[in-house]
Amino acid sequence: MPSSKLHRLGAFGAGLALSALIDVAVKRSVTRHRTTAYAAGLSTAAIVYPAARAGRRTEPDIAAREWAAVAASAAFLGSALALPPTTARFVVAAGWAAHPLFDILHERGTTSRLPDCYPAMCAGYDVGVAALLATCPK
Repeated sequence: MPSSKLHRLGAFGAGLALSALIDVAVKRSVTRHRTTAYAAGLSTAAIVYPAARAGRRTEPDIAAREWAAVAASAAFLGSALALPPTTARFVVAAGWAAHPLFDILHERGTTSRLPDCYPAMCAGYDVGVAALLATCPK
């Protein structure tokens, strides 16, 4: 396996592990609002990409995709607040499950300050959170 693929696989695994560690803290600190916390986290994850190029000229098509992802994540946050708890949990899990597609397919462009390993690590975290929300109600 080429080194770059190995690095991406390692970053993905690190993201998975991080999701499990963070879930322990989330369960302890905001047990009753776990789904809402993860919905807010999804919005935060989406805004990382445009924030990483703040003050730099951005390719218009890249900026449009990034801000569309931010808007979509805001819809998941609204859903978490408006839907019944079990439904909200599965909707937010679906949002996290969809986010790795953005991470993997998104071209960061030349103006991003994010390291090359970030999309793979973020995708691993996203998959981990989606699985935890879908399988662990509390």
